[in-house]
Amino acid sequence: MKNNVASVWNRTGQSVTIYYNSNYSGPSQTIPDGEPVNLRPDLKNENASHKIDNVKLCVNGNCPL
Repeated sequence: MKNNVASVWNRTGQSVTIYYNSNYSGPSQTIPDGEPVNLRPDLKNENASHKIDNVKLCVNGNCPL
């Protein structure tokens, strides 16, 4: 299922990559942290997955900054 999204504002603290297809495949666009961005024409209103890049996981209660 495609999302009807034309623009994004990344406020995650990490880069986020938007993908055309499910399961992180197909054309993609990486959005820097803190940036409001209009998606490229090939992704605009036609995107199905996204991934936060370089996710820093907590281990035993220790969370990296």
